[in-house]
Amino acid sequence: MARFGTIRIIAAVLLGLIAVGAAALTLLTGKSPLDPLGITSRASAPKVEPPQGTKPRAIAVRTAPVRRGTLERRINLTGDVEAEFAVQVFSKVAGVLEELSVQTGDRVTAGQSLGRIEWRELAARVDQAAALVKR
Repeated sequence: MARFGTIRIIAAVLLGLIAVGAAALTLLTGKSPLDPLGITSRASAPKVEPPQGTKPRAIAVRTAPVRRGTLERRINLTGDVEAEFAVQVFSKVAGVLEELSVQTGDRVTAGQSLGRIEWRELAARVDQAAALVKR
């Protein structure tokens, strides 16, 4: 889970750097990096004057009042989530697990008890082994 958050932060930083670089390039050259041929760039567009004696035509424009708000962008991605580290845990003895002290994803430390094995079955095995030794 933490790895996905790290990837999101790195992606946001990279997108920010790209945006800043594009803005700087536009300011320095007058051309947009999104329009390398200068087709829509104002700096390279030829000025078109209306013919003498005519008025320029009005262009219909729709406006809206400025307002503050929250923009939300959602992105749906598909992929695999993988753990950064994988550890296999084995018990010293086999048996039925009576109690589990941790959940998937919990942080644990060396020597921490993760669970308890049912002791009655283990005691029965010890008794069996002792009986076989006595024979």
